[in-house]
Amino acid sequence: MEEELNNVSVSLKTEENEQKTPLHTRLQLAAAALGIICVVLVSVVISLGRHITTVMSEQRRDNISLTVDHLLLWKEKTDFERLTEKLARQRDGLNWTIGVIMEYESFPVHTHCPQKAWTFCDQNAF
Repeated sequence: MEEELNNVSVSLKTEENEQKTPLHTRLQLAAAALGIICVVLVSVVISLGRHITTVMSEQRRDNISLTVDHLLLWKEKTDFERLTEKLARQRDGLNWTIGVIMEYESFPVHTHCPQKAWTFCDQNAF
């Protein structure tokens, strides 16, 4: 009879283990799946962080380059504005001089241009 009791207890333990095994296995599978999902999510977050850092670094570099280009163009524009003003003054002086020359039938070169070198005439001289 003791043998039967031992057999019964062994068979009961086996049946209990069989019933617990699927529950235990399901928990392990769920934990493993959650762990894999966490690893994938962390990998995606790290990858996105690196990508965003790279993009921001490129944008910062482009911004600095564009700022330098902007400053160079601004300086060039200012230089051209000064040159334009200088050329406008020279043009106005030449137009005045040609106006004075046109007043004469015959322009007295020896009087107004000694040594055959033309200089801008003083507007009060005529």
